[in-house]
Amino acid sequence: MGLERAMLFPRPLDPTRDVAGNIDGLERWWRDIPGGRVEAWFIPAPSASVAHPGPLVLYAHGNGGTIDHVVPTLLPYLQLGISVLLPEYRGHGRSDGRPSQGAITEDLSVFLHQAKVRPEVDADRVLFHGRSLGGGAVCSVARTYPPDALLLESTFTGVRRRAWEIAGPLGWLVRNALDSQGWVEGFAGPVLVIHGERDEVIPHRHGAILAASAPHGRLVTRQAGHNDLPRDDAYWAEIRTLLDEAGF
Repeated sequence: MGLERAMLFPRPLDPTRDVAGNIDGLERWWRDIPGGRVEAWFIPAPSASVAHPGPLVLYAHGNGGTIDHVVPTLLPYLQLGISVLLPEYRGHGRSDGRPSQGAITEDLSVFLHQAKVRPEVDADRVLFHGRSLGGGAVCSVARTYPPDALLLESTFTGVRRRAWEIAGPLGWLVRNALDSQGWVEGFAGPVLVIHGERDEVIPHRHGAILAASAPHGRLVTRQAGHNDLPRDDAYWAEIRTLLDEAGF
Protein backbone atom coordinates (compact mmCIF):
# COMPACT_ATOMS: atom_id res chain seq x y z
CA MET A 1 0.00 0.00 0.00
CA GLY A 2 2.96 2.34 0.62
CA LEU A 3 4.14 1.98 -2.97
CA GLU A 4 0.61 2.44 -4.25
CA ARG A 5 0.00 5.64 -2.28
CA ALA A 6 3.41 7.01 -3.24
CA MET A 7 2.62 6.45 -6.93
CA LEU A 8 -0.98 7.61 -7.04
CA PHE A 9 -1.65 9.98 -4.16
CA PRO A 10 1.72 11.11 -2.80
CA ARG A 11 0.52 13.91 -0.54
CA PRO A 12 -2.52 16.09 0.26
CA LEU A 13 -2.72 18.92 -2.22
CA ASP A 14 -4.03 22.41 -1.60
CA PRO A 15 -4.74 25.00 -4.27
CA THR A 16 -2.19 27.79 -4.47
CA ARG A 17 -5.06 30.22 -4.97
CA ASP A 18 -8.77 30.09 -5.70
CA VAL A 19 -9.21 31.27 -9.28
CA ALA A 20 -12.92 30.50 -9.61
CA GLY A 21 -13.93 34.14 -9.29
CA ASN A 22 -11.79 35.08 -12.29
CA ILE A 23 -13.67 32.88 -14.79
CA ASP A 24 -16.96 34.11 -16.26
CA GLY A 25 -19.89 31.76 -15.81
CA LEU A 26 -18.07 29.26 -13.58
CA GLU A 27 -20.36 27.32 -11.25
CA ARG A 28 -19.00 25.68 -8.11
CA TRP A 29 -20.68 22.35 -7.39
CA TRP A 30 -20.46 20.27 -4.21
CA ARG A 31 -21.26 16.64 -3.52
CA ASP A 32 -21.82 15.40 0.02
CA ILE A 33 -19.79 12.35 1.04
CA PRO A 34 -19.29 10.66 4.43
CA GLY A 35 -17.28 13.06 6.52
CA GLY A 36 -17.38 16.04 4.18
CA ARG A 37 -17.90 17.03 0.56
CA VAL A 38 -16.21 17.01 -2.85
CA GLU A 39 -15.97 19.96 -5.24
CA ALA A 40 -16.37 20.28 -9.01
CA TRP A 41 -16.40 23.24 -11.38
CA PHE A 42 -18.72 23.55 -14.35
CA ILE A 43 -18.03 26.23 -16.96
CA PRO A 44 -20.66 26.53 -19.72
CA ALA A 45 -19.35 27.55 -23.12
CA PRO A 46 -20.46 31.11 -23.99
CA SER A 47 -21.89 29.92 -27.32
CA ALA A 48 -23.92 27.09 -25.79
CA SER A 49 -27.59 27.65 -25.02
CA VAL A 50 -30.88 25.84 -24.54
CA ALA A 51 -31.68 26.46 -28.20
CA HIS A 52 -28.20 25.39 -29.33
CA PRO A 53 -26.65 22.97 -26.82
CA GLY A 54 -22.97 22.28 -27.24
CA PRO A 55 -20.52 19.48 -26.43
CA LEU A 56 -19.05 18.76 -23.01
CA VAL A 57 -15.54 17.82 -21.94
CA LEU A 58 -14.96 15.95 -18.68
CA TYR A 59 -11.37 16.68 -17.64
CA ALA A 60 -9.54 14.69 -14.98
CA HIS A 61 -6.16 16.09 -13.90
CA GLY A 62 -3.02 14.36 -12.68
CA ASN A 63 -2.19 13.61 -9.08
CA GLY A 64 0.20 16.56 -8.81
CA GLY A 65 -2.37 19.33 -9.18
CA THR A 66 -5.83 20.60 -8.39
CA ILE A 67 -8.65 22.02 -10.48
CA ASP A 68 -7.34 25.50 -9.60
CA HIS A 69 -4.00 24.67 -11.20
CA VAL A 70 -5.34 23.26 -14.47
CA VAL A 71 -8.36 25.38 -15.33
CA PRO A 72 -6.37 28.15 -17.11
CA THR A 73 -4.96 25.61 -19.59
CA LEU A 74 -8.47 24.41 -20.53
CA LEU A 75 -10.08 27.72 -21.44
CA PRO A 76 -9.56 27.14 -25.21
CA TYR A 77 -12.26 24.47 -24.94
CA LEU A 78 -14.74 27.24 -24.19
CA GLN A 79 -13.65 29.09 -27.33
CA LEU A 80 -14.38 25.90 -29.29
CA GLY A 81 -17.94 25.93 -27.94
CA ILE A 82 -17.33 23.09 -25.47
CA SER A 83 -18.47 23.34 -21.86
CA VAL A 84 -15.95 22.18 -19.27
CA LEU A 85 -16.54 19.92 -16.28
CA LEU A 86 -13.68 19.81 -13.75
CA PRO A 87 -14.26 17.43 -10.82
CA GLU A 88 -11.78 17.42 -7.95
CA TYR A 89 -10.35 14.31 -6.29
CA ARG A 90 -11.04 13.57 -2.66
CA GLY A 91 -8.27 14.92 -0.47
CA HIS A 92 -7.21 17.46 -3.11
CA GLY A 93 -7.84 21.19 -2.94
CA ARG A 94 -10.91 21.98 -0.85
CA SER A 95 -12.34 18.44 -1.13
CA ASP A 96 -12.57 16.13 1.85
CA GLY A 97 -12.03 12.39 2.10
CA ARG A 98 -9.35 10.05 0.82
CA PRO A 99 -8.82 9.33 -2.87
CA SER A 100 -9.16 5.83 -4.33
CA GLN A 101 -10.22 4.35 -7.65
CA GLY A 102 -13.71 3.64 -6.35
CA ALA A 103 -14.16 7.09 -4.81
CA ILE A 104 -12.85 8.93 -7.87
CA THR A 105 -15.01 6.88 -10.24
CA GLU A 106 -18.10 7.47 -8.13
CA ASP A 107 -17.55 11.22 -7.80
CA LEU A 108 -16.74 11.77 -11.47
CA SER A 109 -19.80 9.74 -12.52
CA VAL A 110 -22.15 11.76 -10.31
CA PHE A 111 -20.80 15.09 -11.54
CA LEU A 112 -20.89 13.85 -15.16
CA HIS A 113 -24.59 13.03 -14.85
CA GLN A 114 -25.24 16.45 -13.32
CA ALA A 115 -23.55 18.14 -16.29
CA LYS A 116 -25.15 15.99 -19.00
CA VAL A 117 -28.68 16.96 -17.94
CA ARG A 118 -27.91 20.65 -18.27
CA PRO A 119 -30.06 22.14 -21.08
CA GLU A 120 -27.08 23.83 -22.74
CA VAL A 121 -25.17 20.53 -22.93
CA ASP A 122 -25.56 18.04 -25.79
CA ALA A 123 -25.31 14.71 -23.98
CA ASP A 124 -24.54 12.96 -27.28
CA ARG A 125 -21.28 14.88 -27.75
CA VAL A 126 -19.10 14.18 -24.73
CA LEU A 127 -15.31 14.09 -24.69
CA PHE A 128 -13.31 12.56 -21.84
CA HIS A 129 -9.85 14.13 -21.40
CA GLY A 130 -7.57 12.62 -18.79
CA ARG A 131 -3.99 13.54 -18.00
CA SER A 132 -1.62 11.14 -16.20
CA LEU A 133 -3.65 9.64 -13.31
CA GLY A 134 -6.70 11.34 -14.84
CA GLY A 135 -6.44 9.10 -17.90
CA GLY A 136 -7.01 6.07 -15.72
CA ALA A 137 -9.81 7.90 -13.92
CA VAL A 138 -11.79 8.73 -17.07
CA CYS A 139 -11.32 5.21 -18.43
CA SER A 140 -12.74 3.87 -15.17
CA VAL A 141 -15.80 6.11 -15.54
CA ALA A 142 -16.09 5.13 -19.21
CA ARG A 143 -16.73 1.50 -18.31
CA THR A 144 -20.21 2.57 -17.20
CA TYR A 145 -20.66 5.85 -19.10
CA PRO A 146 -18.79 5.63 -22.43
CA PRO A 147 -17.85 8.96 -24.02
CA ASP A 148 -18.08 9.83 -27.70
CA ALA A 149 -14.35 10.58 -27.92
CA LEU A 150 -11.37 10.06 -25.65
CA LEU A 151 -8.12 11.98 -25.11
CA LEU A 152 -5.39 10.38 -23.01
CA GLU A 153 -2.47 12.64 -22.19
CA SER A 154 0.72 11.33 -20.56
CA THR A 155 -1.25 8.32 -19.29
CA PHE A 156 -0.26 4.83 -18.16
CA THR A 157 -1.64 1.60 -19.61
CA GLY A 158 -2.54 0.58 -16.07
CA VAL A 159 -1.34 1.17 -12.54
CA ARG A 160 -0.41 -2.46 -11.93
CA ARG A 161 1.71 -2.55 -15.10
CA ARG A 162 3.54 0.62 -14.09
CA ALA A 163 4.00 -0.64 -10.55
CA TRP A 164 5.47 -3.88 -11.94
CA GLU A 165 7.99 -1.85 -13.89
CA ILE A 166 9.00 -0.05 -10.71
CA ALA A 167 8.78 -2.79 -8.08
CA GLY A 168 8.54 -6.11 -9.90
CA PRO A 169 6.03 -8.71 -8.60
CA LEU A 170 5.03 -6.44 -5.70
CA GLY A 171 3.31 -4.26 -8.31
CA TRP A 172 0.47 -6.74 -8.63
CA LEU A 173 -0.50 -6.04 -5.01
CA VAL A 174 -1.86 -2.59 -5.83
CA ARG A 175 -5.61 -2.31 -5.39
CA ASN A 176 -6.31 0.68 -7.67
CA ALA A 177 -5.76 -1.06 -11.01
CA LEU A 178 -6.98 1.81 -13.26
CA ASP A 179 -6.64 -0.43 -16.33
CA SER A 180 -6.81 2.06 -19.19
CA GLN A 181 -5.57 -0.37 -21.83
CA GLY A 182 -8.20 -2.95 -20.97
CA TRP A 183 -10.98 -0.47 -21.62
CA VAL A 184 -9.72 1.22 -24.79
CA GLU A 185 -9.37 -2.17 -26.48
CA GLY A 186 -13.16 -2.33 -26.75
CA PHE A 187 -13.92 1.34 -27.39
CA ALA A 188 -15.28 2.01 -30.88
CA GLY A 189 -14.89 5.80 -30.79
CA PRO A 190 -11.84 7.87 -31.72
CA VAL A 191 -8.96 7.94 -29.22
CA LEU A 192 -6.19 10.52 -29.27
CA VAL A 193 -3.09 9.73 -27.22
CA ILE A 194 -0.59 12.55 -26.61
CA HIS A 195 2.63 11.59 -24.87
CA GLY A 196 6.03 13.13 -24.32
CA GLU A 197 8.95 11.20 -25.79
CA ARG A 198 11.08 12.05 -22.75
CA ASP A 199 8.40 11.35 -20.12
CA GLU A 200 10.32 10.36 -17.01
CA VAL A 201 7.24 9.43 -14.92
CA ILE A 202 5.18 7.37 -17.37
CA PRO A 203 7.40 6.13 -20.21
CA HIS A 204 6.39 6.90 -23.78
CA ARG A 205 5.80 3.20 -24.50
CA HIS A 206 2.64 3.36 -22.36
CA GLY A 207 1.15 5.94 -24.71
CA ALA A 208 2.20 3.93 -27.76
CA ILE A 209 0.55 0.79 -26.37
CA LEU A 210 -2.67 2.66 -25.57
CA ALA A 211 -2.92 4.10 -29.08
CA ALA A 212 -2.20 0.71 -30.67
CA SER A 213 -4.74 -1.02 -28.42
CA ALA A 214 -7.64 1.24 -29.39
CA PRO A 215 -9.43 0.25 -32.62
CA HIS A 216 -9.40 3.91 -33.69
CA GLY A 217 -6.41 5.17 -31.73
CA ARG A 218 -3.91 7.78 -32.85
CA LEU A 219 -0.61 8.62 -31.16
CA VAL A 220 0.92 12.09 -31.15
CA THR A 221 4.45 12.23 -29.73
CA ARG A 222 5.79 15.52 -28.43
CA GLN A 223 9.37 16.38 -27.56
CA ALA A 224 8.63 16.83 -23.87
CA GLY A 225 8.72 15.20 -20.46
CA HIS A 226 5.83 14.47 -18.14
CA ASN A 227 5.16 17.96 -16.81
CA ASP A 228 6.26 20.24 -19.66
CA LEU A 229 4.12 19.03 -22.55
CA PRO A 230 3.24 22.23 -24.43
CA ARG A 231 -0.40 23.30 -24.83
CA ASP A 232 0.46 25.19 -27.99
CA ASP A 233 -1.33 25.66 -31.32
CA ALA A 234 -0.23 22.20 -32.48
CA TYR A 235 -1.72 20.66 -29.32
CA TRP A 236 -5.11 22.27 -29.91
CA ALA A 237 -5.00 21.44 -33.61
CA GLU A 238 -4.79 17.76 -32.67
CA ILE A 239 -7.76 18.16 -30.35
CA ARG A 240 -9.79 19.83 -33.09
CA THR A 241 -8.97 16.89 -35.37
CA LEU A 242 -10.23 14.50 -32.68
CA LEU A 243 -13.44 16.47 -32.37
CA ASP A 244 -13.93 16.32 -36.14
CA GLU A 245 -13.33 12.57 -36.08
CA ALA A 246 -16.03 12.23 -33.42
CA GLY A 247 -18.51 14.31 -35.41
CA PHE A 248 -18.63 17.16 -32.91
